[in-house]
Amino acid sequence: LAEKWAAENRTHNLPAALTSFVGREGQIDEVKGRLRETRLLTLTGTGGTGKTRLSLRVGEEVLAEYPDGVWFVELAAISNPDLIVDAVAAVLDLRDSAEQTLMTTLTRYLDRQQTLIILDNCEHLIEGAAAFAQGFLTACSGPRILATSREVLGVNGEATWRVPSLSLPDQDGEPDGDDLTHFEAVRLFVDRAREARSDFGLTDESAPVVGAICRRLDGIPLAIELAAARVRAMSVDQIHDRLDERFRLLTGGGRTSPRRQQTLRALVDWSYRLLDEPQQALFARLSVFAGGFTMEAAEDVCAFGGVEAWDVLDLLLQLVDRSLVIVEEGLNGPRYRMLETLREYGLERTHEVRDTDEVRNRHAAHFGKFVSEQEADFQGLRQLEAFDMVEEEADNIRQALSWSMDVDVAIALRLVADLGWYWNERCHWLEAREWQARCWERSQGTRSRAMAWMLARKSLIRAQYAEGDDAEREAKDALRMATELGDDECVAWCHISLGCVHSWGHRNSPVERRYQTAVHHHRSALDVFRQANDRSGVATALLFLVAPYSRMGDTTQARQFANEATRITREVGPPMIASAAAYLLGGLARRTGAAVDAEESLRKAVDAARKVGNPVHESFALWHFAHLYEDLGDYVSAHASWVSCLRIDRRLGTLTGRHAARAAACCRVLGRLDACRTHWQEALMLFVDEDALGEMQALLALADLHLLHDSLDPAQDHIARATELSNSLADEHGVLACVDAYARLRYARGEHERAAQLFGVGSARREPGREKDPLDVYHMLSRSADSVAADARDRLGAERFDRLFAEGSLMTLEQALAEVREYLGLAEARA
Repeated sequence: LAEKWAAENRTHNLPAALTSFVGREGQIDEVKGRLRETRLLTLTGTGGTGKTRLSLRVGEEVLAEYPDGVWFVELAAISNPDLIVDAVAAVLDLRDSAEQTLMTTLTRYLDRQQTLIILDNCEHLIEGAAAFAQGFLTACSGPRILATSREVLGVNGEATWRVPSLSLPDQDGEPDGDDLTHFEAVRLFVDRAREARSDFGLTDESAPVVGAICRRLDGIPLAIELAAARVRAMSVDQIHDRLDERFRLLTGGGRTSPRRQQTLRALVDWSYRLLDEPQQALFARLSVFAGGFTMEAAEDVCAFGGVEAWDVLDLLLQLVDRSLVIVEEGLNGPRYRMLETLREYGLERTHEVRDTDEVRNRHAAHFGKFVSEQEADFQGLRQLEAFDMVEEEADNIRQALSWSMDVDVAIALRLVADLGWYWNERCHWLEAREWQARCWERSQGTRSRAMAWMLARKSLIRAQYAEGDDAEREAKDALRMATELGDDECVAWCHISLGCVHSWGHRNSPVERRYQTAVHHHRSALDVFRQANDRSGVATALLFLVAPYSRMGDTTQARQFANEATRITREVGPPMIASAAAYLLGGLARRTGAAVDAEESLRKAVDAARKVGNPVHESFALWHFAHLYEDLGDYVSAHASWVSCLRIDRRLGTLTGRHAARAAACCRVLGRLDACRTHWQEALMLFVDEDALGEMQALLALADLHLLHDSLDPAQDHIARATELSNSLADEHGVLACVDAYARLRYARGEHERAAQLFGVGSARREPGREKDPLDVYHMLSRSADSVAADARDRLGAERFDRLFAEGSLMTLEQALAEVREYLGLAEARA
């Protein structure tokens, strides 16, 4: 009797969850709110995004709002749309009647009841589900329907809500394990992984890998659950490495799960089989796009072989309605994107129907034309817009480059040539170097305008890495080629590249000759641009003349060039030149002691650099800011500027030990010893094998910090390494610093008298005037030595110390260095 009463009075049939529900807290509240505003709400989304789980969770939380019941109706197993009403009636235990239809029985039973019907998985019965929903809600006034479907029902009064993927960490700047668990996708992975292996946990090493797995699986809950189950037998690194074959890897869902949810392939197969032939063809062809696409690109690339251009719009919108393509806002209107999992499935289908070559060729041709069109604006007022357009299509352009490198190198060469200035100005130098090198390998011997332009841009980027000889050879080859082909614009840019090669690339050549040669080439470019009435080119050449004139001491002429370049760019562009002129003018003002003007110009320069998206310009402005603050004695602001420089350096892969060393010096003056040590350690790492003088100074600075903390063994090790380096450097001040550090080491070990003698060695040899720069490494080291010497004088007494100190001052530097080497167990210095 009790069982019968319970069955008659139950208010829901929601199945108990076998696993925990992770995330979506805000989304649950949003869906509940939408459900209160409409009688038909459809949750849409790609397969596996968790529509069913979300609808069930919402059902659980609104039970109190529907006293007559919340009823879950699973439609996946039904193939006949006429049976939808039977499925709903069966859940409510209603039967057929001879007097009326089952639909009439159902609507009369539920009319005016506060009931919620959850119709799950409507997509394969879309027309039948739509007809049922409209008829049911029209016939009875009380109930509401919450539907889940990969496609909207298309019923009057229907509200839709797209179920998004779970929140994901960004690709850049991975947080540690604790921070990553703020993201829903990672929390789900960890939760399901612990079900598979109870001791699973995130570490600082595994966390970024788990984040990458979740990203590559698009935050799709089902895919993440299938991947997490693999930790029973695989490491997260192994799972990540095998995601290129995700449809083989991600199998083995629960035996009680619907068959379509037991493997990732079955999940996507279910959606694909619901498409007609033209929809399937477009779905497969769209997979060639990486990172999204526009309607125009889809029409240009995919309209062939039975799919006409005018069909693409309708077919694309149908794929959007079926949650197979996502619509997003792009720079110039709607932009479309496939989730990576769906995209890989589509690529498999293009291979099956042998569409791959055709669609790849059309894709490469489309983006070759697109880049060429944007390149026409790289030197004008529309420069930033053109750069942003290229940036938006960066993934597609990489796909086009990769394909054409193997299939049609002429397209690849044109693309690489056209992209050169964009790569340079947006500081994508490492990517540029990779594509330029690959293109050169595949097209050596080609003599064309594209090759001349490619080499001109390639040499410019190589100059920034101080590869002077190779950069000069390539720029000269490009100049000869452009001259033979009569491409005057390219001739001018070859001179720009050669000028930069001499300014930046030949760093070991005599300074005066370098800058004189640079001026010659930049003036040659200026002449060509003026003859062609190319005002943007004139502004560019003027800008490149600023630095060599400034370095040669003619700041007046340098300022005139910068001001003229700025005036021209206001009228004709490009904005990047104005950004560069701003930091150059700030630097000129700083060098001439105009601190107020310098600060104003540099603030404008930082803002301009951020606006145009050029981190190198921002870094140069911050470099000048750091020196300006040092000049003013504001070491807190100077340190902040150096730290910002280092952050940009890391992003660009252009870290320099000098920036880290300067940041360390600021911290030393401020007494921030822990931060000082961190900066010197980074500087040391960067100096090794690159800058022997910098390496020696970093070692001595770290030894200084170790001595301050009585860490004598590491201090001795650093002093020994610095002393070895001093042997190959003609730097007497470095040798003196080694002797001073050695004296401090002996003093710390209780050998006070010998230390007092050694302090006398450098007293008469230190260069006067270094005290004017409180951040000079040797000045700071000598101050530390002087402080310890003063302590020794107090300990030994003035008379005794002065006598020992005087004795030490009579030693030659060679004698002192020989003692240091002997004490530290170093081999004899080379003659």
